[in-house]
Amino acid sequence: MKTFLLILLTTLISWTALATNNLTPKFAYKTKGLTATFTNKTEGEYKTVEWNFGDGSTSTETNPTHTYKEKGMYTFTLTITTNDNEKVDFEGKIYVFNTSKKKKVKAETDTKVKETTTKNTVAAAKTIATPTVTVTENISDIKAFPNPFETTTNIDFFLHQSQKVSVQLFDLSGQLVQDIQNEALQTGTHQLNIERDQLPAGTYLLKIQTTHQVKTLKLVIQ
Repeated sequence: MKTFLLILLTTLISWTALATNNLTPKFAYKTKGLTATFTNKTEGEYKTVEWNFGDGSTSTETNPTHTYKEKGMYTFTLTITTNDNEKVDFEGKIYVFNTSKKKKVKAETDTKVKETTTKNTVAAAKTIATPTVTVTENISDIKAFPNPFETTTNIDFFLHQSQKVSVQLFDLSGQLVQDIQNEALQTGTHQLNIERDQLPAGTYLLKIQTTHQVKTLKLVIQ
């Protein structure tokens, strides 16, 4: 009973601090490889902010940038200190991964020609032919993590050729709800951050379109 009263009292204090200072907790982040940029969008009156990135590192900057040492899922915390010196914590999860490693593909075929020996001459020949590699896909390895998600998700994909890429989000009725990206991208692995904003819970279709290909991925907002 005492434990329940303590939890209830702590909850009332936190909500009182939010109401007294007109606080509306908001934050966002974007990732690129192992580096994440955090943005504090909290509305209302408060003194200071402190970020705990979930890997033992902290920052008192309002909008810090942090580079993680290893890939993985981290739970970060934004602590707001109100004008009444009350501390209110807000948690979120972030997934980062290393994109610095690039696969090198080398195709080489060696064809040896038999040696022809004559009485006075020995000839040897070796021909090296490099075949032409035809790319059948413009875009591949499309992944969303986490999925389902509540506030934000990361979209990863590999682009085989440098070209213009359009990324859009539709609801199941075919209505465009977010125009995420429409620009030229270089060959390689790319990551996009999609925020929920004011979208209701439900199932959505992510459309990624290149010059010669269109791919879709189902996203679920809880």
